Amino acid sequence: MEGLDPSGAVTAVATPPEGSRAERRSSGLLRVPFIRRCSLSYDDGRTSSAFIVNINVLGAYVARDDVPQAAPPTKGGRRRGKTPAPDGAAVVPAPGEPMPELGQLVHCRFQLPEQACDVAVDGIVSWLNPRQQHPVHSLPPGFGVRFQGLSPDAHDCIQELVEQYLARHPGAR
Repeated sequence: MEGLDPSGAVTAVATPPEGSRAERRSSGLLRVPFIRRCSLSYDDGRTSSAFIVNINVLGAYVARDDVPQAAPPTKGGRRRGKTPAPDGAAVVPAPGEPMPELGQLVHCRFQLPEQACDVAVDGIVSWLNPRQQHPVHSLPPGFGVRFQGLSPDAHDCIQELVEQYLARHPGAR
C-alpha cells in the first residue's frame, strides 16, 4: 500500500504478515538481530558499505553507513599546534550515501560469524527508512532488502544463524 505522508512524499507501507510468531519463524519471516558490515553494489554502478542490522532467509535490513567517525588521533592526544578539542568536538560526520530507490537491484556481500560462510546475494530494495530511527522498530536510517536467488549453502548458513539465536533467546520465538 502506498500513501502520502504529511510532507507529501510517497511512502511504501507493508502490511504485517498474518499468523503467529511460530508460523512466522517456521516460514522464515522472523528476523533476528545481526550486526555485520556488508559491501553493496547497485544496478546503477554505485558501490558502498553498510551494516546489516537484522536478517532472515528472506532478506535483511541494511543501515546506512554514515555514522559519525572520530577524527584521526594525534600524538599526545592533542591536535597539532592547537588547544585540545572540547569533548565531542573531535567527531566529524561521514558524507551521507544517497538512498537507493524502492525496487532497485542490489548485490550484497557479507560474512557470517563463526562460520566459514561468505554470502553473496542479489536482492531488491523492498522498503525505505530514509530519515530517522523507525518509529516502531527503532531501526536507524536504511532499507530492507528482499533476497533473490539465495544459494542453498547461504540459505542453510543464515537459517542456522537464526536457529542459534532463537536457541539462545527463547523469548524471541
